[in-house]
Amino acid sequence: MEKFRGITSVTDEDRRNSVKEDNGFVYSADEKKLIGYAGCETKLVIKEGVEVIADEVFARTDVEKVKMPNTITHVGAYTFQDCPNLRSVTLSDNIVHLGEGTFFGCQSLCKLSLPKGIRNINDYTFNNCNSLTEIVLPEGLVRIGEGAFRFCRVIKLSIPSSVIEIGNGAFWGCDWLTELSIPISILSMGSNVLKDCPNLKRIIIEKGSHPRMKELLHEFEQLFVEEE
Repeated sequence: MEKFRGITSVTDEDRRNSVKEDNGFVYSADEKKLIGYAGCETKLVIKEGVEVIADEVFARTDVEKVKMPNTITHVGAYTFQDCPNLRSVTLSDNIVHLGEGTFFGCQSLCKLSLPKGIRNINDYTFNNCNSLTEIVLPEGLVRIGEGAFRFCRVIKLSIPSSVIEIGNGAFWGCDWLTELSIPISILSMGSNVLKDCPNLKRIIIEKGSHPRMKELLHEFEQLFVEEE
């Protein structure tokens, strides 16, 4: 198995059972889990029936484009870490879990729309995606993790009204960010959430927002715009 990427998330059960290889893709015996990739293609279509993509499967490869079937529900940690040429990802509509650092360091990824089933953007999911200027966050999202968008280049962002927690440094170094909308639902916010965002001009908050949130963002008080 050493020649395949994704080896770090091959379980004992995977090892006990035979695995199947098809066009460079390596699957668990039941073909529901993609556990490695050893191919040379850069434009990939993952086959119907796969439900899980394991950790680091495509990490540090030259992949440029990925299309997932709607059977996929879980994508592992650091699955696409440091894929410098990755420009286009079509996510499954039924994904409910993206692991920590899924797209960490994907410096050519420009835009992405997250499926409605995502409740948690894990820590460092889009860290250092420094071409990412456009992302759509789904209503129903509950948490934005630590460093989730650190060093991204999102210009305007509206946080859904379902979000209750924003982690430390979530938007640290987003130097293109000019406008951020924060809902009244926020109950917890970490430190340095907006550190080094020099072009931020407006923070839109709802009237009646939790006082603690204003305290945590006190240095940006002059940028607050209250809306109903």
